[in-house]
Amino acid sequence: MKKRVNIIGAGISGLCAGCYLQMNGFEVQIFEKHSIPGGLCTSWKKGEYTVDGSIHWILGSNDKDGFFDMWNEILDVKKIPFYDHEIRLTLEVKNMQISMAAKPLYCIPI
Repeated sequence: MKKRVNIIGAGISGLCAGCYLQMNGFEVQIFEKHSIPGGLCTSWKKGEYTVDGSIHWILGSNDKDGFFDMWNEILDVKKIPFYDHEIRLTLEVKNMQISMAAKPLYCIPI
């Protein structure tokens, strides 16, 4: 009989913990109060805008990055298309537009 683990929260930590537990023979059930998993690694709609608060912070898309091996244990990172954009963040406030043109980390297309 497999040991069972219940995880509260389907953010990136809960999801990864669930993956590692299943990879090691545990039966896992993850509970999330939101309607979608991902926690801070999700996007949401605000009117006509899509707000993505974290996707540009995902590290490890480059195989020379220290996080690459960690992510590659869970996902086949080489199969995920990553794009490097010149503009990292654009905020629009009524008639004024503010752009931050800092070089971003790699982004996953939405």
